[in-house]
Amino acid sequence: MILAFCSVVLLFLFIYPFLPGIKELRVKEDADPLFIEMDYTKSPCYFANSFRKILLDALGNNESKPGVYQLNLSKSETVQVSKGIQIEDHASPEHILYINGDLRSGKEALVPKEVYVQGNATIGQDNHWRSLVCAGNVHLHQGTIFDRWLHADGSIQVEPQCQLGICTSSRQTLSLSDSCSFRRLYGFPIIVGKRAKLDAPAEKMDLAASEAAAALAPQSDDDELDHVETTQPTIDKPATLWMDEDLPPYTIKKCNIITPKTFKIGEHSVITGDIKSRQDLILGANVTVNGNIFADGNIHLGPAVKITGTVFTHGSITIEENVTIGVKGKIKTVIARKGITLKNGFVIYGYVMTEGTGIVS
Repeated sequence: MILAFCSVVLLFLFIYPFLPGIKELRVKEDADPLFIEMDYTKSPCYFANSFRKILLDALGNNESKPGVYQLNLSKSETVQVSKGIQIEDHASPEHILYINGDLRSGKEALVPKEVYVQGNATIGQDNHWRSLVCAGNVHLHQGTIFDRWLHADGSIQVEPQCQLGICTSSRQTLSLSDSCSFRRLYGFPIIVGKRAKLDAPAEKMDLAASEAAAALAPQSDDDELDHVETTQPTIDKPATLWMDEDLPPYTIKKCNIITPKTFKIGEHSVITGDIKSRQDLILGANVTVNGNIFADGNIHLGPAVKITGTVFTHGSITIEENVTIGVKGKIKTVIARKGITLKNGFVIYGYVMTEGTGIVS
């Protein structure tokens, strides 16, 4: 009897730690969208602003006087001040550079110290730089490598096969070409490859997509109700649905979606609400999501997908051609822990970040 009682007690102690998880699986208490900070608010220009302030404070009245100065920054450094500079082919400046005008570099230049440019910067082919802050525009020629960070108050144009280090930020357009790699990007917008023109405001696109989907989708009472609901003014708290089945093409839904499985949304669908998958999330071509999407696994966005919110995953993200994330005037993010692959025509207003490797293919 005592042995049986002890066995029951041991069994209970073994099962007890798993009870919350078992309860979650059975009653689905996690039916509400996962709360995460959808708007990344840390300044993308933090490194640039810090370097600029430290350098200007140290230079004082010498910022407009050409010469080489011994300054105490984070440590004792030599800073060369000039009105404009041409770094020759294969050259390697030994000082931190402060340029009051424009900067140009030749082929295969090595710049191992930080550089600040008041004008525009044109970086030659196959250069290797540490860090650059530019008050104007920056043009990186093919094969350039940055070890740490690159910032421009103007636009940044990046040619193929460049490596963009830890952080690349632009207060205007950041344009990337094929075979580039990155960790963190910020631009308003970031554009990959060629894009004939930026899209119309999202609300106009979404209405057109809804009308097209309604015209092409099989007609039923449910479809008609969904269409009527989609075209009504938005509600503050859309319903949240737990879904075990994939959505077919031309689906129109106005709700938050939670799913425990790899979830597929068929092409030309329009979803107004947030989407969370505990596994992978796959969006077909021309899907529109008026909300945020989140996955514990990988995310795959098909061609011409449009998402007005943030994209976040613990896995990897693959983004096909002509995808748009966010809308002009609102900062949104694409975040993937394991890696990000971007293809031609991608546009986002805001951040792209990964702890792994980001590539443009």
